[in-house]
Amino acid sequence: LVQSSDQFPVIRTADCLPILEVAWQQMCLLHAGWRGTRDRIAAIGITRFLEIPGVTPEDVTVVIGPCIRSCCYQVGPEVRAQFEEAGHDVEQLFRGDRLDLVRANQEQIRELGVTKVLDAGMCTACRTDLFYSYRKEGETGRNWLLAGFRGEP
Repeated sequence: LVQSSDQFPVIRTADCLPILEVAWQQMCLLHAGWRGTRDRIAAIGITRFLEIPGVTPEDVTVVIGPCIRSCCYQVGPEVRAQFEEAGHDVEQLFRGDRLDLVRANQEQIRELGVTKVLDAGMCTACRTDLFYSYRKEGETGRNWLLAGFRGEP
């Protein structure tokens, strides 16, 4: 968690979900690929907020940035098996060989009672004119999520 002003953490992605979680002038930036999603990284970040005395799920806002969407995200059967072993509802998250990472993360977030979830709704693989997509382009640049607070709250 970043708690002080004038600090601007950054994460870089090229299809994975960039997730920003904010509560009480504190933030958490997460890079959620299929492994992090399988391991519930979004829920782990929110749990850190909820450990702060007085912070409730209503105080947390989550933003999901541009990422690869289920329209373009094909995975092998081993990924489905790992999600199933980790206790995810694979019937809801997979359509054939397509994994919905956004839905998987949204479910983790909502299970903790957080309802303020904003989603950019853009697919990096569909919109390579705007974003980098490792899956579609191979070696490529990275999309950056930079966030911070300036000055005193």
